[in-house]
Amino acid sequence: MDGRFSVCRECSVKCSEKTRVFFQTVLNNMRW
Repeated sequence: MDGRFSVCRECSVKCSEKTRVFFQTVLNNMRW
């Protein structure tokens, strides 16, 4: 169970990081 939770947490961290980068690029593109 612990291993599964740690994997889940890692996945969510990576996911949030991807979304943050994605939103940053979108905002940068909108700023022109």
